[in-house]
Amino acid sequence: MIIGNLIIEMSANVARLQKDMAESKAVVSGAMKEMEAAVNVAKKAFIALSGVASADAFKNMILGSIEATAQLHKLSIQAGVSVEALSGLSTIGRATGTGADTIAAASNKMSKALASANEDSKGAAAALRALGLDFNAFQSMSPDERMIKVAKAMNEFQDGGQKSAAAMMLMGKSGAEMLPFMRDLAEAGSINAKVTTEQADAAHEFEKKLGQLKTNGDAWKKSLSLELIPTLNELAQVMLTVKTS
Repeated sequence: MIIGNLIIEMSANVARLQKDMAESKAVVSGAMKEMEAAVNVAKKAFIALSGVASADAFKNMILGSIEATAQLHKLSIQAGVSVEALSGLSTIGRATGTGADTIAAASNKMSKALASANEDSKGAAAALRALGLDFNAFQSMSPDERMIKVAKAMNEFQDGGQKSAAAMMLMGKSGAEMLPFMRDLAEAGSINAKVTTEQADAAHEFEKKLGQLKTNGDAWKKSLSLELIPTLNELAQVMLTVKTS
């Protein structure tokens, strides 16, 4: 009787254990499905927000961002405009497709026109007078301050041939193409830097190191190939001998 009761009790315990395990399995399975669904939602959200659908796309996005930041370093030196100013100006220029290189070139032409003692400077002075700006005060401004000052003055100037002419006198032949950007700049009123000088310098340094790595890698491959040539020649000769014998 004792053995029979023990067997019945053990059977009941086993049945309860199986039931508990089944319930636990169901809970875990449900939790895993919820986690998987959450991961999928997060993944889709990340792709939607960043536009990155693969590791290669992510790599290209990062390298592209570094390249653009390093470019600000170079353009800053070429145009004498701070990285911060170029960053802020190019952010405004996105709406009209006006890149940092175009803005830097226009700023360069404006500085050249103001500094030269020839017809360019006379034209620049005439353009500034037409816009109601003082030539001497304008010369003392930084390049980005000049760009904002001209943009605001042009925004109050009637559209037409004279406005385009003034833009070309100040920024060269492409000055008229800068007018949509200048309108957006005037409406913005100020610029907000997205990239700092330190960040641009770091990106430039990274690009330099990548170039050095590539150069060193190419040199290593060339050196290895040259060292292998005698051995490869011997191997080729052995194969020719075997084939002809």
